[in-house]
Amino acid sequence: MIPIQITDAPNQSVQVPFQDGTCTVSMYYSQLESSWFMSVSYGDNEVNNILVEQGVNLLYPFRHLFPFGIICISDSAVRPLFIDSFSTDEADLILLEGSENINL
Repeated sequence: MIPIQITDAPNQSVQVPFQDGTCTVSMYYSQLESSWFMSVSYGDNEVNNILVEQGVNLLYPFRHLFPFGIICISDSAVRPLFIDSFSTDEADLILLEGSENINL
């Protein structure tokens, strides 16, 4: 499990190195919907506008494109609703690789 460092900036992009290479996770916060969305790119593959939900492997539907998964874990047991949810450690975004990459 590799923690992905997300700040309270409404638009951000993070390079995440892992065993098989490096992926790019771009995050944006929608104040209108009180929700975080992410786009993920790795190699030639990219998936955009994924709603960040709590407790599920967000990339499982795209398991044929990515050799990793991403999960959000929240103390409140709901998706991160606030722009500072990640910077206050109320929620964490984690990259799952290898045998960790399962459908949760």
